[in-house]
Amino acid sequence: VRAGDSQVRLDFEAQQEFAEIRDTFNMMITKLDAEKERKKRDEERKNRMLLEISHDIKTPVSTIKSSANALEEGLVKSDELPRYYQMIDRKAGRVDMLVNELFQLLKMEDRGYTLQIGKTDVCETVRQVCAEYYEEITGQGLRFLIQIPETPAYAGIDRKEFPRVIENLLGNAAKYNQTGMYAAVEVVGRDGKVEISVWDDGKPIADELRPALFDPFVRGDLARQTNGGTGLGLAIAGKIVEKHGGKLQYARREDKNIFTVTLENIEKTRKTTNSTCNSSHHLVR
Repeated sequence: VRAGDSQVRLDFEAQQEFAEIRDTFNMMITKLDAEKERKKRDEERKNRMLLEISHDIKTPVSTIKSSANALEEGLVKSDELPRYYQMIDRKAGRVDMLVNELFQLLKMEDRGYTLQIGKTDVCETVRQVCAEYYEEITGQGLRFLIQIPETPAYAGIDRKEFPRVIENLLGNAAKYNQTGMYAAVEVVGRDGKVEISVWDDGKPIADELRPALFDPFVRGDLARQTNGGTGLGLAIAGKIVEKHGGKLQYARREDKNIFTVTLENIEKTRKTTNSTCNSSHHLVR
């Protein structure tokens, strides 16, 4: 073991005291072996992420550089100038978005980063995000269905970081649902939990993508059309939920792509699954 061989196991018959030592030793080696495998996977994941980052940054930077050179050398006709400026601005925006998303992901993966957790009404938080994304979703030609209980459902969340989870899920629903009619949000309190479901009725996410769905740089273009996402949205959402001690899961049910966030309900409220206020339960184009 000292030489690095993690396949060693103690195998002998003995009285209870030595049997306990044997079993404890074997358990320790099993844990060390699992930790070694985890570190190996993390290293491979980081290397893969670095390759993806370099690729995603290299393409727009090359475009910016070639466009800037063409402008500097006077190779662009005057009537083409606006198009070149717009291209540079668009590509620079792409790089800026990628860097910001990457910073957010690394921040969430940092074990030393602490969330500012406070008792918060999840219903009101989700309602505010829905209001902000109303135009984006309906602008895609989708109907936006919102079902939020009138009675508050409280959980311990970071009021700055947690809304990003719902924003990313709604953004995905609007971006990738090219074939369906709906994007929806539902909040339900049950069994001491608060469940937030964001779903759409577009094409299913491909089976081969699902195991790595919450890994960085996984995009839906194998399953549904993409329009230039960074591939970091779901990874960030998953890390934020994980830091809240909750779960983020995907399921394909009833021809819907359903993402469900589950949090602990820190204050049980009366059952409100079928109770919705008029201002937050509507079907719109």
